[in-house]
Amino acid sequence: MVNVKQISILLDNLDNHPGRLMNIVSVLTENDINIKAITLAEASNYTTVRIIVDNVLWTASILKRAGLASSFTDVMAMEVPNVPGGLINILKVMNVAGINVEYMYAVQSCKNSDKVCMIFKLNDNETAAYILQAAGIKILSQSELAEL
Repeated sequence: MVNVKQISILLDNLDNHPGRLMNIVSVLTENDINIKAITLAEASNYTTVRIIVDNVLWTASILKRAGLASSFTDVMAMEVPNVPGGLINILKVMNVAGINVEYMYAVQSCKNSDKVCMIFKLNDNETAAYILQAAGIKILSQSELAEL
């Protein structure tokens, strides 16, 4: 199974103010950590910053030292054809197998310009990896994402 480690940083909305995201990114930048993908998701009481980075363990250490609580989530990264219908074909494969997409977001770039790299949080990574690879869909490893 090919999983990618996503780091999630939870921000209390009472503490989510202008400059808060900039401060997080500054800490990463000062420690030579390259953000490969980032997304924000707001809920009623908190905001979640989700990142994919080039060095997961170093990043977790830096975040802890900066007083930022973080957690890891196994997600899958895959190449999606950059054409109309590219995503729907992948979703159809997952739908037939009963795989649910809990959330997804795009990566900063993909080596192959006719593809879009996307991160998927799925309800069953093991089954998804099997059926997606059988369908010829390229699943990216942590190291492949780090090289983008």
